[in-house]
Amino acid sequence: MSLQESAAQAVLPIDPDVVDAPAHRRRFADDDVFVAAIREDGQIAPIVVRPHPNSVGRFELVCGLRRLEAARALGRPVQAIVRDLSDAEAARIEGQENVARRNLTFIEQAEFARGLEGRGISRADIMAALQVDKFGLAARLHIAFGIPSCLSDVIGPAPASGLNRWRKLAERLREPGALKRAQAAVETPQFQRLASDARLGRLSSLLGAREKR
Repeated sequence: MSLQESAAQAVLPIDPDVVDAPAHRRRFADDDVFVAAIREDGQIAPIVVRPHPNSVGRFELVCGLRRLEAARALGRPVQAIVRDLSDAEAARIEGQENVARRNLTFIEQAEFARGLEGRGISRADIMAALQVDKFGLAARLHIAFGIPSCLSDVIGPAPASGLNRWRKLAERLREPGALKRAQAAVETPQFQRLASDARLGRLSSLLGAREKR
C-alpha cells in the first residue's frame, strides 16, 4: 500500500497517548514552531497508525511523529488513519512520507536505514522505502554503523554533506583513541557554536591531526 492509498482511508480522532512511536524516530529542532502551526491552523494531514502488535487497544505509529507530538502537547486528539500493515508495508509508507515531506540528508537516510534494519525489516524493503539501490543502501548502513549516534546526533543533519565527508569521519573514528577524542571535542562550546556541516568538517579535521603527546 502506498502513502496515497492510505490517505484515501477514513480518518479517525485518536487519543495520542495510546499511540507508540518506534524507538528509532527522532525529534526535530523546530518542534515548537510546528506545535504553534498546528495550534493556529489545525492538523491538515492525518497520521498513519497500525494496531499495536503486542498491546490490545493501543496503536503503533507508521508516519506523522511531529503531528502526533503536537497533538499530545496541545491536549487534543490526533487525526489518524488506522491500517493493518505488515512491517514491510509500514516501512515503505514511512519512507515515502519522509521523501515526500522533505529531502532527507545523507546521515538522516543512513540513520533511518539503521533503524529499520534494527527492527528486522529486510534490505529489499529498506531499499524500496528509501528509493535507493543495494550499493546506496550499503553505503548508508556502513556510515550509520561506523559513526555512533552520540556523535551524529550532535553533528546534526549536515545538509550539504554527502557520502564522502561522512566516510572520512567514519574512517578516522576507527583509529585507536579516536572515539574518545571525538566525544571530548563535541562537548566544547566552540564546537557547539558551529553550523552542522561545519561541525562535521571540524571533527574530521581534529581527528586527522596528530594527537599532542
